[in-house]
Amino acid sequence: ANGGFIQIGEEPTTRGLAGGSAADVSRLIFGGGGGAGHLHGMALSRCGGAGGGILVVGADTLAGAGAITADGESAPRVERDGGGGGGAGGTIELSVVSAAGFAGEIAADGGRGANVQNQAYDTYYGPGGGGGGGRVTAKGVNATVRAAGGSEGVNETGGVAWDADAGEPGLVRFP
Repeated sequence: ANGGFIQIGEEPTTRGLAGGSAADVSRLIFGGGGGAGHLHGMALSRCGGAGGGILVVGADTLAGAGAITADGESAPRVERDGGGGGGAGGTIELSVVSAAGFAGEIAADGGRGANVQNQAYDTYYGPGGGGGGGRVTAKGVNATVRAAGGSEGVNETGGVAWDADAGEPGLVRFP
């Protein structure tokens, strides 16, 4: 799975792009980190969100409530200039004999792209794109399972995404 890309510069015609999903189920992969944002006029950048991890569970019984997650991290909000992209969701491989007593959710969602705040109403800084969803293989589980792409960030002054895109959904399998 790929992390979200970033806005470079302050022109609304440059855009943050969405991350992608990984369809190769023969490998366990970490979610990619989101791209760093841009800080105008300085040799600094704004970090993107970290990618999700890898979780492998094989058990006879899965019970209880709660969440099993390998989500990508959302990129932090920035005061000006380009926002970073959200991290992509990771990989969950879950194989159980019985999950009748499990009342939770399983997710490898992408992180949200960074929101940005303008210094003035005549300058439009670009937010970050959302991270792509990860991969979930859930054998023997009848629960809420998702690998959603992260939402795009917005420019908080005008509430506009300036062409930043949400991350693409990942892959969910029930073999």
